[in-house]
Amino acid sequence: MFAALQQAMIWDAADTATPTAVAFRKTIHLQGKPDSAVLHVFADARYTLWINGVMVAGGPNRFDPKRPEVDTLPVTEYLAPGPNTLAVLVYARLSNYRFIRHQPGLGCLLEVRTGDRTERLLTDATWRTSAATRFGPPEVLISGLADRVDERREAGDWTAPGFDDAAWPHAVAVPGDRWGAFQPRAIPLLTQDRVTGGRLVAVVRKGGSKPLDQPIDAALPLALGPDEAVTLDLGKMCRASLEASFEPHGEAEVELLPRQCASGRDAAFMGSSRYVAADRPGRRLYRTTDETTCRLVTFRVLRGRVTLHGLGAVERRYPFRRAGSFHSDDEFLNRLWEMAVRTAEVNAVDGYIDGSEGGEWVTGHIDYPVTEVAFAAEDDAGRPQYSDMRLLANQLSRMSLSQEGDQLLRAWHPTDWNLGPRDMERGIHNFIEDSSCCWVSLLRRVYEGTGDRALVDRLWPVLERLVAWFLARRTERGLVRAREFYLHFDNPIAYHECEGATLNAMAYAMLRDAAGLAASAGRRSQASRWSRAARDLAAAFNRHLWDPKAGAYLAGLKEGEKKLLTRWPDPSFDRYYAAIDQSSPAFPPTPQAAVMALVSGLVPPDRLATVRQTLMERHPEFISPVSYLFAFDAMYQMDTDAADLEALQTMRRRWATMVGRSMPGTLGEQFGDESYYCHDFGPVPAAFLATRVLGVRRVGPTDRKRLLIEPRLADLRQAEGVVCTRHGPVAVSWERTLSGGLRFRVNVPEGVTAELALPMPTAGARLTLDGKPRPAARRRGRFATVNLRGGDHSGSVEP
Repeated sequence: MFAALQQAMIWDAADTATPTAVAFRKTIHLQGKPDSAVLHVFADARYTLWINGVMVAGGPNRFDPKRPEVDTLPVTEYLAPGPNTLAVLVYARLSNYRFIRHQPGLGCLLEVRTGDRTERLLTDATWRTSAATRFGPPEVLISGLADRVDERREAGDWTAPGFDDAAWPHAVAVPGDRWGAFQPRAIPLLTQDRVTGGRLVAVVRKGGSKPLDQPIDAALPLALGPDEAVTLDLGKMCRASLEASFEPHGEAEVELLPRQCASGRDAAFMGSSRYVAADRPGRRLYRTTDETTCRLVTFRVLRGRVTLHGLGAVERRYPFRRAGSFHSDDEFLNRLWEMAVRTAEVNAVDGYIDGSEGGEWVTGHIDYPVTEVAFAAEDDAGRPQYSDMRLLANQLSRMSLSQEGDQLLRAWHPTDWNLGPRDMERGIHNFIEDSSCCWVSLLRRVYEGTGDRALVDRLWPVLERLVAWFLARRTERGLVRAREFYLHFDNPIAYHECEGATLNAMAYAMLRDAAGLAASAGRRSQASRWSRAARDLAAAFNRHLWDPKAGAYLAGLKEGEKKLLTRWPDPSFDRYYAAIDQSSPAFPPTPQAAVMALVSGLVPPDRLATVRQTLMERHPEFISPVSYLFAFDAMYQMDTDAADLEALQTMRRRWATMVGRSMPGTLGEQFGDESYYCHDFGPVPAAFLATRVLGVRRVGPTDRKRLLIEPRLADLRQAEGVVCTRHGPVAVSWERTLSGGLRFRVNVPEGVTAELALPMPTAGARLTLDGKPRPAARRRGRFATVNLRGGDHSGSVEP
C-alpha cells in the first residue's frame, strides 16, 4: 500500500550522529478547495506537522524500524485554494525507553481529490530543509522529549505560510530499505482535546510564593519577571502537550514545567521545555511537540520580562470513551473506580504505558482488564467497539519484533536501552521470563476476543520459539530452571536463577494457552505435544515444590547460596532470608507461590483448602498493587462469602492512601505516597468491581456469544453500573431488600446468551424473573442459575 511512500524518503544532507531537529517545508498550489485530502506521514523518529501555520498532528506510533507504521491524517479542513505550506519538524537519532536510535528520514504522501481528479504529491528533492531553525536538538528524557526552542536561530516563523525558505538547501533522497515494509497504522489516531477549567493555584514573585485558587482566565494577563512563575492545576491528570501564550518585552527565556502532584515526591525525570524569545514584538503561542503526564503546569520566566496571556494543555491519548460505570452505596469504592478509570485513560496512548516513565512493557495482562470493562472506541466505520483490543494487539505485534533468534522477548519495547542504568548492567528488566509467558497468554486472549487468525499466523514463529525456550530449560525434576521475577519488588527471590514456583506456574499457563491456540489453528500435533508438556510440568510442580509440613508451595529450589538480589529490598525480605536453611535447596513458602499456583490452576483439590488459607493469611505481605491482580482472582475463585468480603475489605485498606489523596486523582505504582502517581498497577481493583462485584464477564471465545452475570456484593447494599464486554455493554443493578433478598435489573445484548447466577440467601428462597416465579432454577453452590436471552430483564430473590 505504501511502496511509493517508502521510495520517497528524504533527509537533510548535513546529517549528524547525535539527536537532532530538522525542519522540512514545501509549498503546494491547489486550484480549488479539495473535496477530500489525506496526508500519509512516516518519520524516524518523531514528527510534528503544521499546515498553513496550524499545528495539525504529531507522531508516528512508537515503532521498531523492522515494522514502521504510517499515519494517515485527514487534512481537508486545513487546505485552501492557492498556495498551501506543509511544514514538518523531525526529531531524529533518538534513544530512550520509547525510541530506537536509527537512520533518520521523512516521507509524506498527500492525496487530494477535487471532483473526479486525484493528485498525489510525494516528498522529494524539491522540499527545503534546515537543521538551524528555532528548534534545537531536544533534551532526550527517559521516555519523552523536551524542546529547546531559540528564536534567535532564525529570521522568522518557518512554520508560517509567508516564511522565505529560498536560502534553505534542498532535501536529499535516502534509501527506503532502511526500514521494514511500511504498514498502515494499527490503531486509531490519538485524540487532541484542549483541557478546560484549569485553575491558577500559585504565583511565585520575588517576595515569595502565594497560593491561589481562581480560574486561570480570570488571573490573566499577568506580568512576570525573572525567576517569577505561575502554576496551573489542570483539574485532572492528563497526557498532554503544554501550551503557553505570552508576549516578551525584549529578549526573554521561559520554561514550561510539568508536575504530577503538589505534595510528596514527584517524578524527577519529567524534564521541562524551554523557549527563548528574540527581541521582536508580538505575542507567541507555543505548544510543546511531545506529551507528558501531568496534573500541574508551571510557567516560569528564567530571564527577561513577559506578559502571560494563556496557559493550558492539549490532551492526546487513545480515543477511548467511557462506556462502563460503577456506583454503589460505598463512596470509597465509587471514588476508587473513578480514579482507576482515569488512570487507565491517561496511560493509554500509542501503547499501554506507565504514565510517569512513558515506556511500554508487556503489561497487557495488567492494563487490558480495566480497558475491557470500562471503554469503547470507534472502529473504521464509526461504530463503537466495546472492550477494544487493538491497542493490546498492537502491543503484542510490536513486542514480537524484539525477539532475537530463539531467545525471549524483551519485556519493554521499542527501546535500545538494553543494558542501561535501569538494568543494573545485567539486563534484569529487558528479558523477563514472566513477560514472555504473559505474551503467549495474551495472544490467546486477543485471538479469543477477535478471531484474528492473521495476527496469530504472523506471530506463530515467535510463539514456537518462546515455547521451545522454556521446554529446553526443564531440569531432571521436570521443572523449568530460569530467573524468578514475578514482580521484582514483590518477590523475595526475584532474579534468582532457580526452579521457581511463580515462573513455573506462569510457564504452565503459557503451555496451556499455546496448546489452545494450536488447537484453534488446526495444529493438532503441536497442541497435543504442548498439552502433554503442561501436564508433565503440573505433575513436577506438585511433586517437587509442595511442602507437606507447611501445607504450602515452596518458592523454589536452588542449590548453593541464597541471598537477596532485588534492588528494592523490603524489611520482610531480610526476615525471609534469615530463616533460610542454606544447606537445603528449598526456598521457604511464600504467598507469591501460593497465589500463582492458585490462579494458574495447578493446585489439586485435596490441597486447595490449605493453599487458600495460606493466601488469605499472608496476602497482606504483598507490597505492590499489581499482586492483587492475581490475589483478587484467587479470592473470588474461592466462591465464599468470606473471600468476597475480604476482597472488598482489602481494596478499602490497601488503596486508602491513594484514594485519600486530593491530588492528583489517579492511582500509583505503590500503596504509599510515592513518585509514580499515574501507573497501571494502581487501577487493578476496577476490573474486579466490574467483573465480580457487578458480576459481568465473558465466557469463552467471543464467537460463542456467552456471558456470565454473577454478582458478589459482599457487604454492599446496592451496586449498579455498566460493564463493557466484547459483545456490547451490559447494564446491571443490584439492591438488597430489607428481608435479606435481592432486587435486580439486567440488560443482555441482543444475540447473546447470559447465564444469570443469583445468590440464594436460604435453601427455600424464591426467584421471580420478569414477573414470573422460576421455581425450577438450577442450583450451583450459593447461586441459582437461569439462562437469559438478549433484552431487559428484572426480578427478585426473596428468602
